[in-house]
Amino acid sequence: MIEMGLFKLLIIFAVFPLTSIAETHYLLIDGGIKKSKNYYRYYNSVRRGYEVTLKKGKYVKVIAKDGSWKMSPQYDEKLSNFSLTGKKAKIPVDGVVSYPPITSGAKYLYHIVKQIEAAKLKKEDQLVIFMTGHGYAPSDKKGPKSSSYSLWGGSYASWKKLSKALEKFPDSKIKIVSTVCFGGGAHYISRELPNVCSVSTAPYFTSSSSGSAHESIFSKSFWNHIKDNPKASLSSASNEGFKSDYVNPNLGSLSSLDYVNFVLKKFPYDRKYDDLRHTGKNKIIGGENIWLHTAPDNHKTAIGHDFLDRSLKLKDELCSPQTCFAGIVQSDLAKINKQLATLSEIMEAIYTQRIKEQPKEIQTIFHDVIDDMKKNGIGYLAIAWKYDRKYQDLKERWNAHEKKWKDSWDITKNLFNEGDQRAKMQKEFDDLKIASEKDLRKFSFNHQMLGYLDKLEEFNKKADPEQKRKFVQLLQCEWEPL
Repeated sequence: MIEMGLFKLLIIFAVFPLTSIAETHYLLIDGGIKKSKNYYRYYNSVRRGYEVTLKKGKYVKVIAKDGSWKMSPQYDEKLSNFSLTGKKAKIPVDGVVSYPPITSGAKYLYHIVKQIEAAKLKKEDQLVIFMTGHGYAPSDKKGPKSSSYSLWGGSYASWKKLSKALEKFPDSKIKIVSTVCFGGGAHYISRELPNVCSVSTAPYFTSSSSGSAHESIFSKSFWNHIKDNPKASLSSASNEGFKSDYVNPNLGSLSSLDYVNFVLKKFPYDRKYDDLRHTGKNKIIGGENIWLHTAPDNHKTAIGHDFLDRSLKLKDELCSPQTCFAGIVQSDLAKINKQLATLSEIMEAIYTQRIKEQPKEIQTIFHDVIDDMKKNGIGYLAIAWKYDRKYQDLKERWNAHEKKWKDSWDITKNLFNEGDQRAKMQKEFDDLKIASEKDLRKFSFNHQMLGYLDKLEEFNKKADPEQKRKFVQLLQCEWEPL
């Protein structure tokens, strides 16, 4: 059994006063480019965020488009009427709505700065900037700082320019949530400014998928977590979003873990922009047309491969799935124990004063991983084996088909619809992969975190004291209750 004491050092970064009267403010932004590119899903994500924060009694403002809700649907999109406050808007056929209220347009960086100034943030107040809409790839191919966020009317702001604008607010804790394409550039701001942390559904070199024609899968889980958890943090809400976001598999990140990759020159900071490839395709899932990412070159995003490889080997061993899997779980937990102790050394090296009591409400993602593995591990194994059996069946049928038609003339193949049969099996392969990725998404997230623990051990050995302090600052910002 893992004792709770193991986590006390890990979360020592939560040293902020419990009696603080600091407030959390929200600024929700939908840049949109233009009406034809501004889809209903962006409005739906903003509406959910507005209702959740308003219900919690938070200060919340919306800036969007030219100051009005100008939108255009894509595919079979529908406008949401999600409400927690009882305030519903009639949604006309043309998609023009009046709620939630828009404070100003989102045409220039000036509009963002003006709204931050209007919030009159006190020292230690928190500001969550939620950004939806569109983003652009790095204009000069030099990296995250030159990828950009789209504003209304075709203008855009690079993350570097936004970083300069946020320098005006050094005393406030700013947390950026980006769901836009190439939004990982927001992590550039977190590295540059000492009072900013961030989360993005995609790195700076790839587009981002909403995952739904109606609302971002990540955003829905993100806001629902804040709604249901009084002590929700940027980190806890984001991790809930990542666990469900199967259309951006293992592409999203928090600024702290992205910073570890940056310092260690791990992917994607180990190569030039031109070497970063990404692709995607439209698929019909549950009757909806969804854009799915495929893995960028040399970036392992496939769901559960490490686990699947290990579990499949067990089929040749003389033990039951429960007995065999118990060994895997114990091995993982032993690994976590060792590496958490290493991570604790980072915290202990930085802080000389220890706090006597730790807020019980705060749990680390690593603690959540352990709990989930202990509770659902055997179930993940069963899911993996189920999909492996289906895969093996398809593989046998595919091989038989290839053998049958190997030496046939094209005219014979056409006569017996050989190509249609092959295409049908290909679709089964594609659908099976998508379904398995969706069902094993939470497990994949767990092992992504284990991978970060490996990196953190290396980080502890290679990072200098200033880099370690920066890492803890990002953790502190990400885990502070909203």
